Amino acid sequence: CIKVTHFVIIERPLKQCRIVSAYHLTVDTNGAQIDQSWLFEKDHLTYIDIAKTFEQTYFVTDYAGGSGDSGALNELTIAFGETMDGMITLKDVCKTYCIGGDTVHALDHANMVIREGEFVSIIGPSGSGKSTMMNIIGCLDTADEGTYILDGISIEDYTERELAKIRNHKIGFIFQSFNLLPKLTAEENVELPLIYQKIPKSERKRRVKEALEKVELSHRMGHRPTELSGGQQQRVAIARALVTRPSLFLADEPTGNLDSSTGEEIMKLFHELHANGNTIVLITHDNGVADEAERKIFIRDGKVSE
Repeated sequence: CIKVTHFVIIERPLKQCRIVSAYHLTVDTNGAQIDQSWLFEKDHLTYIDIAKTFEQTYFVTDYAGGSGDSGALNELTIAFGETMDGMITLKDVCKTYCIGGDTVHALDHANMVIREGEFVSIIGPSGSGKSTMMNIIGCLDTADEGTYILDGISIEDYTERELAKIRNHKIGFIFQSFNLLPKLTAEENVELPLIYQKIPKSERKRRVKEALEKVELSHRMGHRPTELSGGQQQRVAIARALVTRPSLFLADEPTGNLDSSTGEEIMKLFHELHANGNTIVLITHDNGVADEAERKIFIRDGKVSE
């Protein structure tokens, strides 16, 4: 027999994890339970270490009298986001291209966890693999190998139709070149993803106005991109990402086409989005921009590090 003590059971679903109980447990080598004795329920947890994962998630912990389970839950979230509440989890993700007879490992067994509500930058030089990483996270491309889990769901085998639905509902894209349609007004550009979602017209108009107000551009709703400055165009692009109420904002070099002063205004807007509880992943080659995030992930030659 294997004697394992002080287990904590964390209930699913991922976004509603809570500590249920803790107990001494004896199991055999096949994992079958032989005996258990209850220690406590829902509090007095200190040191936490990963043990074993079944349909529920089990953690080993030392037992000590103390101040309840909220601190322990925070520790669990920090230490084991990939098991607890990782919004984005990449496990051994690989992506290879053949260019001119050469094999390029754009991503080489990349592992990464980004938790809900984080503001994370992914930084690397040109050719490092960061664009490939962005395309996979954004469901614009798929990995050759490995696992991609988004909001607790493994999506590497999704069809293009299923990936398109995720892009339209879960991810708000913000690109360096803005990607606004030149013949449409700011209002119409922001409204477009809601049309794809088949949102009723009255609701679309309300949400578009609200999104443009958040980026302080409601007074420019009727203007086309050519009538807007670079900073204003990027604000429209952010409003377009906001309007679908996504789980994740994915920004690719969002200040790359802006002067430094306008870039600072856009980064301030990202901080406001983050302060409101949004998850933001920012792709950049600029160390100064990357430093704006609360956590930096480095990528070079397809390999990820922190």
